[in-house]
Formats: sequence, structure tokens, C-alpha cells
Amino acid sequence: MAAQTASALSIANEQQLAAAINGIAGVTVTITSDIVLTKEFLTAQRCWYAGLHWQVQLEVERRRGRLEKTTFKSNRAEGDGGAVYINGQPANTVGYVLDHVTFDSNTAGNAGGGMYVAGTSQAVVKVFVSRCKFTKNVATGGEGGALALSVLMDARICHTSIADGGNKANGGQGNNLALLDGNYNPQMTVSFCPAHLKSLSLHVTAVANPPTVRHHCEVCELPK
Repeated sequence: MAAQTASALSIANEQQLAAAINGIAGVTVTITSDIVLTKEFLTAQRCWYAGLHWQVQLEVERRRGRLEKTTFKSNRAEGDGGAVYINGQPANTVGYVLDHVTFDSNTAGNAGGGMYVAGTSQAVVKVFVSRCKFTKNVATGGEGGALALSVLMDARICHTSIADGGNKANGGQGNNLALLDGNYNPQMTVSFCPAHLKSLSLHVTAVANPPTVRHHCEVCELPK
């Protein structure tokens, strides 16, 4: 897998970031400053991890990662994360933010048809999924047709359309959401706002210390 480093000097804005890796499959981007990708339409890419124009692994070493008003459509990955794969970093204490992001018709060969977020056992990783939409995403070989979350994290899914969107997972194992390998203390926590969706197709790995799933609107304020 090729590696490319983005810094405040080489990457001044989201347009430069997108242009820097446009069309390169299998790239790992290590971001050492705040990067916001906004108002982009990324489509029809294919690679091993997240099938994307922009990233295969998003690794924010020092601060935060943020996606705003972005659409991922018809991307394909052979592994996890059809459109986006976030490799959570303990040093990122602010959190990862997806705000007004659409995942449409993406496919993963394993888990997380739209997006896969990998947490860490060293520290709780915060993930904010706000006002997003997941439709027709497929995890052909694993769990989480729309979204898969793994390991230790605090995930907040707020005002997001994820149920009844035609997302599909292998064997129906969480057509909308899968919580994987969450056997840690403290527990993986997933909060829904305004409420836990009644029609949500959810898969949870069978572990001794299972994740906590709740509805709690007070946690949905996005970090600046």
C-alpha cells in the first residue's frame, strides 16, 4: 500500500487533499493537522480497503478528521469499508465527524458496506455521524451493510437515515449497523438521537461485555 503524508504545508485545504490522491487506489493518508473534506462528490472507485477517490485509511495522528456535505457513491472495496475506512487513533481526542455525508450504493467485500470504523483498545475513539444518509450499501462477505464499528469507541449517530434504506449485509448480519469485537472495559457505546430506530437491523458480536446501545440527544453536539 502506498503512503502519502499530508501536512499543513503540503495540504492547505480540502480541494488540495482530494486532488493530491485523486485516482490513486490503495493510498494511506496520514494527516498531521486538521483536514476538512467538504462539498465533494466521490464516485466509482475500487481498491482493497475503502474504495475511494479520497481515502482508504484515514489516520489522524494529532487532531481530528472531518467530512462535510460529501457524497460517496458506487465505490467498492475488496476488504472492509466500501467507501470509507477510518483507522481510529488514540491521540485524536476531539473525534471523527461526518456531517451531512451520503453513502449510496457502495460495496465492501467484507464488513461495512458504506463505512467501517476501527477503534482502539488503548483509548475511547469518538465518532460523530450527524445528518448522514446510508442507502443501498452492501457488505457482501461480512456484517454491517451500511456501517460497521469495531473495538472500543463512543459512537454518536444523530438525525441520520440508516434504517429502511435498502442496505444489506451477508446473511442479514446487521443490514444497517454492526458492532464488532466490542469486548472491552469500558464498553463500546452507541448513542442514537432522537431515538433508537425501531426498524434498525443491528448485529452485535457475541461477547461477555457487549456494547451499550442507547438514545441520548445530549451527546450530539458536534466538536468545532
